[in-house]
Amino acid sequence: RCGRSASVTPSALPSDDIVVMLLSPVVLIPGLCGSVVEVKLDGGPAPHAYCSTDADWFVQWVTVDAVTPRQKDCLVARLTPTYDPDTQTYADAAGVTINAHYDWGGVGSVEYLDPELQVEGSAYFADMIAYLEARGYERRVNLHAAGYDWRMAPDAHALDYYPKLKSLIESTVAANGAPATLVAHSLGCPTTAAFLKTQSPDWIAQHVSTFVSLAGPYAGSVQLLPTYASGDNLGYTAVPDDYLKPVQQVSASGIFLLPDPEVFSDTGLANVSTPDAVYAARDADRLLEALGLDEPRAILRDLAARGLALSNVTRVPPANVSTHVLSSTGVQTPLAYRYARNFAPGFDDPPDEILYGDGDGVVNIESLRRPLHDGWGSSVDVDAASPTEVSFAEFDGVPHFDMVSDARVLAYLGDTVLHLSSPSKPSSGPLEASAETASTATAR
Repeated sequence: RCGRSASVTPSALPSDDIVVMLLSPVVLIPGLCGSVVEVKLDGGPAPHAYCSTDADWFVQWVTVDAVTPRQKDCLVARLTPTYDPDTQTYADAAGVTINAHYDWGGVGSVEYLDPELQVEGSAYFADMIAYLEARGYERRVNLHAAGYDWRMAPDAHALDYYPKLKSLIESTVAANGAPATLVAHSLGCPTTAAFLKTQSPDWIAQHVSTFVSLAGPYAGSVQLLPTYASGDNLGYTAVPDDYLKPVQQVSASGIFLLPDPEVFSDTGLANVSTPDAVYAARDADRLLEALGLDEPRAILRDLAARGLALSNVTRVPPANVSTHVLSSTGVQTPLAYRYARNFAPGFDDPPDEILYGDGDGVVNIESLRRPLHDGWGSSVDVDAASPTEVSFAEFDGVPHFDMVSDARVLAYLGDTVLHLSSPSKPSSGPLEASAETASTATAR
């Protein structure tokens, strides 16, 4: 059922004379901070006199200029949301309108992190898009991206993103005559899993053939715990860790990705410690309390109360859809953080020591392998129209962000999932690996 194909037989010809294989339309779903975000300002915030307060639509996340020391406070003020626990709703900064669905249905929201800087250092899904285009895919025809507000979690997505995603899938399936393949990376994996759980088995059977999960943090990431104390530069080495901390501290997506106590409870090393306290995965609320962060505490409580905690979303696989769980190990990944001072409101120290374990550099091995250990491959949903098929492949030494560009991963996508033919013109470039070159991938 991977990458379902269909046969079209003209009435004037015998059925064995011509068979046209329809490409399964592909929808790319990015990870944390992987979607381009536009803003429009009408009396927006101005932490400095030089911050613009009125402007028509422009790309705010991310551009090189936006993260410079002069502009970063302007960016943070515009992107920092607020949460009202009484209504359980989120709001953007006054005077700021956000469009998190840039180039909707095209691929511009995920091809490059900075759409105006189309170079290797800005590339995100660019290699995968090129790989698919070389094999017959066309952007906006059967190749799409579905960017979203990466600050949010499934509760907010249900009001905005999920209806748009459903409509996009329906329209491309109708136009192409074949069910879609959803390819998600990082945060996009549990975000997509949560979306599929909101759809009926009949709808999925008609519209989605395959879900491809790349580097999915199915039990969160230990790296999220110290974010609330020190911030995280998200791999942008030129950006200090605490640049985006005000946005990260009140973004529901970070709360959603906190390490799951069900998985990390037996990992005694996975924690954050100060001279007088140790905070394990089960102590997230206590850590946030020590830092004086009431809004994220409310988000943590409300997601759990509404059944939208990460464990609720990822304990069983999406029903009625062939699923491929691809991950990487063998990369040094943060597992514990040590601080020299105790936490208090306003704390902003970097960790004094980081201890490492296995994973992909961002997501710990315990989280990456959760679907395997939770028995996704043997799960049976009695309400599904057909059995849930789950395949596992693990690649050695692929960093988290390279899971959308590594030649072995692309070969798996093209050969095993979509059953694509080779490009018409052979290339000597790195994308031309066959499935055989992915010998380090282990089907489980």
